[in-house]
Amino acid sequence: MHLTSLLGVLLTTHRLSVTSRAPLLNLALLALLGPLFSADLGVKHAEAYTRLLTTLADPAATAVRASTATPLVSATAKAKRQAGAHLPVIVGAYVKLSLDPSSRMQLAVREELKRGLWTVFSAMGAEGRKVLGEEMDRSGRDVLRGLIGEWVRFGKWKGN
Repeated sequence: MHLTSLLGVLLTTHRLSVTSRAPLLNLALLALLGPLFSADLGVKHAEAYTRLLTTLADPAATAVRASTATPLVSATAKAKRQAGAHLPVIVGAYVKLSLDPSSRMQLAVREELKRGLWTVFSAMGAEGRKVLGEEMDRSGRDVLRGLIGEWVRFGKWKGN
């Protein structure tokens, strides 16, 4: 949880320099996601991870610096678009880990992580979700379809 907090601080204070290094950010997020699939970590760890995803995929207007070069595109929209471009890797890893028979994630942890994934779905856009599904095998697409279905029913219209 301390690593998640550290990454959160880095994102909030150095968003521009961190998000321009998406591969490194993805590696850190993937390293933090894996342990959540063990029975050892609880809801507070999932909440911290969800907060990270939300910070990236749905930043507050005060969390991003506006660029004077492109005044017609809000800095928040630009940050969401950047997140939507590199966070599908995290969704794909979540689906893959969900299908792993040795996964022992607690139900409460899974429910909390869904909130973060729903925020990522919003940032990805319809085309990004479609491309992600096409890259998966049948069982992965089924899991993804279920996650997106839950997002449409419960999360999409509640600000996620």
